[in-house]
Amino acid sequence: MKAPDPMRCKANNRNGVRCYGWSMHGQSVCRMHGGSSPQALKKAEDRLRALEHPAISAMEQLIERGESEAIRFAVARWVLEVLGHKATVQVSTEQEVVITIRHEEQPIIVEQVYHGAIDGRSHD
Repeated sequence: MKAPDPMRCKANNRNGVRCYGWSMHGQSVCRMHGGSSPQALKKAEDRLRALEHPAISAMEQLIERGESEAIRFAVARWVLEVLGHKATVQVSTEQEVVITIRHEEQPIIVEQVYHGAIDGRSHD
């Protein structure tokens, strides 16, 4: 017999058959079986917060002692992207064009700079 999926609800329905609905984040039951109750949501949040520092430590260990440089680079890049850091891309053409992409709480802003003018318009 196949082992139950840990992401599926562990509750039983009225007929005694396992629910198998999707569990809510940080929980072992679905919304219908109490996963959306205030106390269940609070416990789930507490369990996830308890994993925060161990997860950060694991990422730090991968960056410092990963098996390969590719793993160390990928983890470092992921951490920086999650923190909102994006690379600046510079493109050279007959005219000088620099496109800067910044991540902010609002949508990504794209600026195009043409020899001191932004968006093709002169700003004095």
